[in-house]
Amino acid sequence: MKKRAGQVTLFIILAIAIIALIGGYAFFRYQAAKIPTRFAPVEQSFIDCVQVRMGQGAELLGGHGGYITPPVFEPGSQEYPTSNQLDFMGDGVPYWFYVSGNGIMKEQVPTLTSMQTQLSNFMQDALTRCDFSEFRDRGFDISLNVTKVTTTIRTSNIRTSVDADLVMKFENDSAVISTHTTQINSNLGKFYALALDVYNKEKQAAFLENYTVDMLYLYAPTTDTELSCSPKVWLLENISNDLKNAFESNLLFIRPGSTNKYYNLDVPIQSGENVRFIYSKQWPTKIYTPSKNGLLIVSPVGKQRGLGILGFCIVPYHFVYDIVYPTLIQIYDDKEFFQFPVNVIVKGNKPREALPGTAYEQQTQSVCQYKNTRGQVYTYDSDLNPIQADISFKCFTEECPIGTTEIVGDKAVLDTMFPQCVNGQVTASADGYTEASSTVSSNQEFDTGLILEKLHTLKLDVKIAGQPATENVMLYFTSDNNNQVAYWPDDKTIELSEGFYNITSYVYAGTSITLPATTTNTCIEVPRAGVLGYFGATTEKCFDAIVPEQIISNAIVGGGVSEEYFIEPILKSSSTLEINIDSISTPKSLDDIQKVYDKMSREKVGVMLR
Repeated sequence: MKKRAGQVTLFIILAIAIIALIGGYAFFRYQAAKIPTRFAPVEQSFIDCVQVRMGQGAELLGGHGGYITPPVFEPGSQEYPTSNQLDFMGDGVPYWFYVSGNGIMKEQVPTLTSMQTQLSNFMQDALTRCDFSEFRDRGFDISLNVTKVTTTIRTSNIRTSVDADLVMKFENDSAVISTHTTQINSNLGKFYALALDVYNKEKQAAFLENYTVDMLYLYAPTTDTELSCSPKVWLLENISNDLKNAFESNLLFIRPGSTNKYYNLDVPIQSGENVRFIYSKQWPTKIYTPSKNGLLIVSPVGKQRGLGILGFCIVPYHFVYDIVYPTLIQIYDDKEFFQFPVNVIVKGNKPREALPGTAYEQQTQSVCQYKNTRGQVYTYDSDLNPIQADISFKCFTEECPIGTTEIVGDKAVLDTMFPQCVNGQVTASADGYTEASSTVSSNQEFDTGLILEKLHTLKLDVKIAGQPATENVMLYFTSDNNNQVAYWPDDKTIELSEGFYNITSYVYAGTSITLPATTTNTCIEVPRAGVLGYFGATTEKCFDAIVPEQIISNAIVGGGVSEEYFIEPILKSSSTLEINIDSISTPKSLDDIQKVYDKMSREKVGVMLR
């Protein structure tokens, strides 16, 4: 009995020991997994940094057609002046479809996978600059080693998983967190999908080219026969200017859901989404038709020997044009936007054929990989207070993210290594401020200071003759460091910083305008008759130039200019920018159109902050 009792006791002791071991193991595992409360704010700070970098990367993708690192720059030519990137307000935006300098149609449409890869690469570099100085100042020992970033762009959000050892120590406590997952709300995925719908419709249906052909026949001499015994003469430069003005004004009316069937784009969009097509006559544009010294001259038929029996003269003409110009397509709501440009191509008065584009393979940039020169960048606001800002460095067409200035005392400074480049550009950017740039040569050690101006969001209140404007109004605000464009009534706000602005406004009428036929007397130099003509002698010959009746569906009917200096205190205390255009007038003739343009250059636009 004693022996059996001893055996039972032994088994009980062994069972208790096993249970204790299992319990101890579970306890220690729980303790290892549990993060001390004092380290939770550090992890949250890192998550906040991840979200900020995600937003910055998404903004870069949206503003650059789905690219953070652009394709290698490919220049245009005299024949095809557009390169593979559109210079939009000083920033290169890669074309999704373009004509290369040697006349080959190409595509460079990013995939969702490539966008996610570029965003992950951007974040992996940017996360190394997350700021833990607040905690280090309180005695925390923090180190961060980012090994992998994976991003997933969804319809309404972006999800990121970061493999990074965040090692935290304070007094006798320590913790390591290796996996961090978070997401932000973003329409990048939805806007990219809508951009593909618009692009594929343009690629297959060439609707921009069809609009262009309509404008060509409306605004330029193409094919017609007129009764006249005098030559017809057009200046190619004037034709080009008329077409560029037509592209600039008419493309803005193309949009999904337009009440005007002609301008309605059959692409489904959701409430709050907008699609806009933009062209600027300052962008590289080709408008070509055969001419003689820039003149299009057609001689009358009926005055020649043997044709007098006709009893009248006719001037038949047929001009064939080749046109290539860029159009920037913007998809946006009140918070985000996605944009990409395409080339519009008309050959021989006909839209381009739906030819398959040549895929353009992205190439890896090299300049950013070699950072071997020390540089110091200081960033301030307009009151010379230190301000934290993201720093990038541009060498030729390559832009490298460098880091973020950190506030130390009364300075915000980034002291780090830069790629070597002669006349490179250092740029500082911060939310709510204008960008600031300076040119430096980083082939030797350098330092530079940048001042960022505060941006103030103001409501727009556009009036014509003191009454709320019901017409479409294009507003341009141009300054040294802040260029803004607003299209009223779609755009209800504008962001302005302190500085001097040139303000230009164009009012477009929404009704058709009939320009009646006109006749003007034109004189040109022609060779003299007889022997003197062989020796270069000329004489003046005058004839009537007849312009047939034209119908213009939209035209500039008013506007004006102003020069204003906005100062920081008034911007800060104001909520609304009022623009008051004196009057508008509907042109009835070509002379009236010229008078509208002449009046605009002299007309003062009322500008008031309130």
